[in-house]
Amino acid sequence: MPGSPIPRRWTSNRGIEEGTFDAGITYTEAVDEQSLDVEHVHEEEYVLLAPTDMVAPGIEEITWKEASRLPMCLLEPGMQNRRILDSVFYEVGVQPQVVAELSGLTAGVVMAIQGAAATIVPRGVVEAIGALDTVRVVSLTDPVVRKSLCLVTPNRGPGLRTIKALKQAVQ
Repeated sequence: MPGSPIPRRWTSNRGIEEGTFDAGITYTEAVDEQSLDVEHVHEEEYVLLAPTDMVAPGIEEITWKEASRLPMCLLEPGMQNRRILDSVFYEVGVQPQVVAELSGLTAGVVMAIQGAAATIVPRGVVEAIGALDTVRVVSLTDPVVRKSLCLVTPNRGPGLRTIKALKQAVQ
């Protein structure tokens, strides 16, 4: 398969480490737990969201290899979510048939609703939207991919009261 392996670890916490941000939510695997405080928030599982005519009726699961053959709209390659998806496709030995690259998950959902392409989103996105007649939600298997999200804050001093309140809200 063309291309090179996708790195397993990405760092996107510079804004917190430099003091630009007081808190952020990111993938746990991307965090240097020695320099940041980490609170587990949620574990997300990826699903295929496809126009109803792209997936046969009754299909509840699809492999990543099978999904790669569908016209797909995914986030831009520089985004952490996209790097995760690209690494899964790489690991199973395929490249997705990307017809559009997007700056947000909502655009992918809209494209699926309009029948233009399938997309891959966290199951929580689908649960937040609710039932839609024009799309199918199909579990992705072989492998099932789950990623942990966490709240990260600077690991310094007693901290701000707003950060303490945010941490309590997450718990």
